[in-house]
Amino acid sequence: MRDPQSKSELVRDIRKVFGLDIPPSLPNGWERLTDDISSANYSEAIEETYRFWGKSWSELEMADFDECTCVFSFLPREHIPYFLGALMELSLREEPYSYNLLELFTLFDPSIAKGKQAKQFLAFNNSQIASLEEKHFRTIVAFLQFLAASGLEDERSDYMQEFLREQLS
Repeated sequence: MRDPQSKSELVRDIRKVFGLDIPPSLPNGWERLTDDISSANYSEAIEETYRFWGKSWSELEMADFDECTCVFSFLPREHIPYFLGALMELSLREEPYSYNLLELFTLFDPSIAKGKQAKQFLAFNNSQIASLEEKHFRTIVAFLQFLAASGLEDERSDYMQEFLREQLS
């Protein structure tokens, strides 16, 4: 395991690897959907993601992620890297640092399940990371290592790091 990066180096890497010049806008076709549950055009995807579209990282707040706990389940896959990077950067803005990444971008450890459920966990994990590349895996691992070096420990972090490292081999 390499030495954890400094906070400023890690934030720089997160911005470089995950950031985009232009924030994603509402996906095509979503404008006709609504978060009004009584409407025939109701979509939980709109309810969970409406506050994110068109916002730069500096415009997003941790409260956005705290209130939309299923955001990564409803984002189109191509937009996951942008908002994952935003969440990591937000998590490092002030102490105590946040492990929200593990709450919102869940990977399940198949070793705690048996048979079919273990296979389902692995399939889910692979779909979660489908839009990510090697550079994203490395940066997420560095982020989790930084949090651990800062005194935050979580067994889910250990599993996520192990799973992402396996993707690199």
